[in-house]
Amino acid sequence: MAPRSDNGRPNSRFSELIFLGTGSSTGVPTPLCVTQPTDPPCAVCHKAIADPPERNPNYRCNPSLMIRYRSRSYTADEGVTVRRELANDCCDSNGVAEANSREGTDGRRESCTSESADLTDSVDLTDSVDLALSPGEQWRYIQIDAGKCFREQVLRWFVRRNIPTIDALILTHEHADAILGLDDVRGLQRIPLHPADHVAPLSVFLAHHCMASVREKFPYLTLTPARPAPLLPSLLPSAAPAAHTGVTDTTDADTTNAGDTTIAGTTTTDTTNADTGVGVTRGGGVTKVSRRVSRIDWQIIEESVAAPFSAAGLTVTPLPVQHGEDYIALGFEFGFPHRIVYISDVSKIPPTTLAYLKARQQHVGRIHLLVMDSLYFDHPHATHFHLPQTLDAIRELQPKQAFLVGMTHEFDHHKVNSLLRDWSIKEDIDVQLAHDGLCIPVLL
Repeated sequence: MAPRSDNGRPNSRFSELIFLGTGSSTGVPTPLCVTQPTDPPCAVCHKAIADPPERNPNYRCNPSLMIRYRSRSYTADEGVTVRRELANDCCDSNGVAEANSREGTDGRRESCTSESADLTDSVDLTDSVDLALSPGEQWRYIQIDAGKCFREQVLRWFVRRNIPTIDALILTHEHADAILGLDDVRGLQRIPLHPADHVAPLSVFLAHHCMASVREKFPYLTLTPARPAPLLPSLLPSAAPAAHTGVTDTTDADTTNAGDTTIAGTTTTDTTNADTGVGVTRGGGVTKVSRRVSRIDWQIIEESVAAPFSAAGLTVTPLPVQHGEDYIALGFEFGFPHRIVYISDVSKIPPTTLAYLKARQQHVGRIHLLVMDSLYFDHPHATHFHLPQTLDAIRELQPKQAFLVGMTHEFDHHKVNSLLRDWSIKEDIDVQLAHDGLCIPVLL
């Protein structure tokens, strides 16, 4: 269960992490194991299709995390009071959170709800945190990555977890399992009923090289220039450069890729972009129309621990990591008083990033929750950690809790969690496999 306040309700100070996907790029079950099963069949893939995905910890979509952020807007005096109360809540909740992490028949945390360890019962997934807001608060929804499974994840988890929208999207890198859901963002944006109606674009934060790749894959989503994301002061003593400002907007003119979702009876869906449509011959003349696609405000972030940015009010610090010897992906650090570190695609943590994380530990304390890549169980991979490397990194970073993501069908959820329990006791760090739909209350 989630940490509770004195009145028995989920703690009203908490934000929440919701794991929308925890598998590899291929996902689990692996299609080949289902379409051409071996004899005997793949045990994990067989389990992954035995029960519905929402009750099946071995069914895994592409890695993605939703941050349900309790954003606060207070006066200076109120802010000081609230930060003190949050610090107290942090201290009070640590024991509860650690105890909760060992619920279930195999001693491993399976959900922040009253869900049983085997996930076989019908579950009420709506009470993980108290969704009521106090004056000066609002919920903001910040998602990390939107890959090939994005639409499936939205339909499966947004309703179950009371997620109405996305306020900001942060991309770790430009591979298919992180960005190929960008076209489906329009499914969460209202269709304008009149050409003059405004549809707010979604702020998408990404590195420069990722933006270049997105332009190649989605030219119809990137017709207008990206802008640098406003930078915040570094969380370590050095200061960041001044922020850039500006507003951009994106509307498509490509009938091949944009889809067929224009408003019936009109020739444009956006008066500001009406002249960018594709020419259509009608009665010897040409009428220019535009097609409705995802509306996105592209914001470029720096690949540097010294360049934090604000995503829907949440301060986020990029953590450059190697995703293969020739490629840089981004992890992210966010949250106070709970420090959250999310690294979903990594083969090596560079010295600068490692030094930053250790300096932050000395400055503000241990990582409260680490999310770390772990592709294979016992053999190395060129672009991802395998389990021994993941555990070595966890041992070096010394978080209070760690959840693994990016797993292939080599990981049987309950069996591996049982093995990780012994490691956790020995190292005094609670390490577990995450699963799709898992939600964890945190103080941000």
